[in-house]
Amino acid sequence: MQNSLRTQGATLIVSLLMVMLVLAMTMVLTAQVTISARRSSADQQSILQARYAAESGVSRVQSQLDLMSRLLNVSALDDQVLNSSVASDVAALCALPGLPVFGGKTDLCTFAPNQGLGRVATGINPRTQLLVRAMSETAFGVEGIAQATEAVRSEFWSNLFSGQQGTSYTGGQDATYAAQFGMQPLRVERTLENTYRLYFKVPDLQVKGELRGTGQNIQARAAQPEYFLLFSRLPFSRYALFTNHHFSNPDDEAANIRVTFTDRTMFSGPVHTNQHFLYEGKPWFGGSVSSAGCPQASIGVVNGAAGCTQVPQPGAFFGGSTALTPVANFSSPNAPVVCRANNVCDAPQFDDDVTWNKPYIELPTNNQEQQALAVSSGLAINGDVAELQLRQAQILNQTRQLISYTQNGVITRLAYGADKRLLIQVQDGSWQPAQRNAAGVISANPGGTAALFNGVVSVTGRVDNLNGGPAADAVPPEPSIASFAALTLATTDNVAITSSLTYASPPCSGSHVRNADGTVTPASCNNLTASNMLGIYSSAGDVELVSPASCTQGFGTCASLPANARIQAVLMAGQKAVRVRGFDRPVQSTSFELGDIQLLGGVIENYYGAFGKTDGRGYGRNFVYDPRMDDGKAPPGFPTEDWTVGLRTEKMENNILVSTPVSKIRLSGDMVNTAQQTGTP
Repeated sequence: MQNSLRTQGATLIVSLLMVMLVLAMTMVLTAQVTISARRSSADQQSILQARYAAESGVSRVQSQLDLMSRLLNVSALDDQVLNSSVASDVAALCALPGLPVFGGKTDLCTFAPNQGLGRVATGINPRTQLLVRAMSETAFGVEGIAQATEAVRSEFWSNLFSGQQGTSYTGGQDATYAAQFGMQPLRVERTLENTYRLYFKVPDLQVKGELRGTGQNIQARAAQPEYFLLFSRLPFSRYALFTNHHFSNPDDEAANIRVTFTDRTMFSGPVHTNQHFLYEGKPWFGGSVSSAGCPQASIGVVNGAAGCTQVPQPGAFFGGSTALTPVANFSSPNAPVVCRANNVCDAPQFDDDVTWNKPYIELPTNNQEQQALAVSSGLAINGDVAELQLRQAQILNQTRQLISYTQNGVITRLAYGADKRLLIQVQDGSWQPAQRNAAGVISANPGGTAALFNGVVSVTGRVDNLNGGPAADAVPPEPSIASFAALTLATTDNVAITSSLTYASPPCSGSHVRNADGTVTPASCNNLTASNMLGIYSSAGDVELVSPASCTQGFGTCASLPANARIQAVLMAGQKAVRVRGFDRPVQSTSFELGDIQLLGGVIENYYGAFGKTDGRGYGRNFVYDPRMDDGKAPPGFPTEDWTVGLRTEKMENNILVSTPVSKIRLSGDMVNTAQQTGTP
């Protein structure tokens, strides 16, 4: 009995001890779990803060790229900056003593991956001079960067384009971030006489955020890996239509007789006027449309330059109304619909951007630049030319571009091939290498090296008969411009075109078609890599398309165009108009219809020259824009606007590489790795 009581007491003690042990173990485990939870929570907090720090680093670099984009949006080289000054800046960018004579699209220099634009201890980095010139101190001031001297701006661009070496970006207090980033310049390309491209790569950005040994790495990359800065004096050839005065002539402007765009109007490229457009029905515009809004009879001299002498009035005319409809009254700025009293509505169709308050754009009024180019490495002709013939020909067993001109009864024949080497035909009929002296005079150089030819032909005077040769209007026609040739004819007086002028390799075929439902099917333009192009520019005269009805001795008795003449060129008249000679003359033949001028290119003019009359006299217009002209291409030495600077990228469209403008470079980030424990708290 006593043993049983003793056993029970011992069992109770053991049980109590076991309970106490279990409680102790439970308390220990609970403490361990609590400590672990606290530690895990702290780790998660550190990871989060480290990630936030890394994202701050991405934002800092993005802010620099955004600043660059904003600066580019307001950048501009002063219109007084000489082309030679920009060429010197580009040479410095490439670390070259000077630029070679322009002979076509070429790479001027390339950069090593780790090179960047370099840095200097003090002053201006010569390789950034072009960027410094383009982005002014005022532009930096608007962005809150005071006293942005040339040295400060140079440092900004040196840091931004620092290549693989990169620029250090650090920051933060408890949680910090660190990154090395620099855009990598790749190459400088010259595409036109005054057009340069600085290609660069935006590398992936690696940013590390850290807090008390806990790290987070974030990688960010640009939407496009490669971009380029475009420095260009944009050629006027980029317009499908440009008018300074949107009237046919000064008399019509004085009488307020406006040019009307109707359902038959179809323009596929950029269209601009310094005045107002008049829309009736549903004219179609496939490219951008802009107008400066200068009122009727208000273009003159303002502060020593051409401009609006009255306050511009953004808007347009619609239907038969003589009252301007201001933009504020449009149903939509991009799709205005204005209805008349009889409920007939006018609704122009805009497939691209519309700008109703574009700044006034001044047309050039001389051909001095073209003349200088012709003297240096083109063809400079002094005096009137009775006939100028352009055609593809077989010369010395090669396809070459023939240029033949007649002055005072003397015919001079020149030719060049894809190598741009100039030949001249001498008296015995043989072809010899041509040479050019300092005054631009061309002569034979038997046995010598043929001079290079840049494609610019300058005439100080008029051209009475510009044609594509005897087979220009044959079936099939002999091409006027060889597949490799690019030419610009610049004159100081009238140019009279008397035959079709066609490309050996046209970029487009067919014409725009207005469908039954009112939509438009544009012409097919699938040969945008074609090299041949032609520009015709008269600085003080008309560019005339000679109708057979204009012949003074009777219909078709003079050198003149056929029916449905094909003109593949960009036509420009700086002070007058591109027009049909004899547009208002009767055809004098019931069986003959002149049809349309089938233009592949563009028209730039002071006045909107007349082609025909609504009663059938003259020619109609069937215009197709050459889209190559909106992609940085132009006939050699073609007149240009002021210098512009822009950010662009390249992409494939219909298997063709085209360039498009970019508003900004945007980085998008993704986490490369999860929390990384780099130490103990």
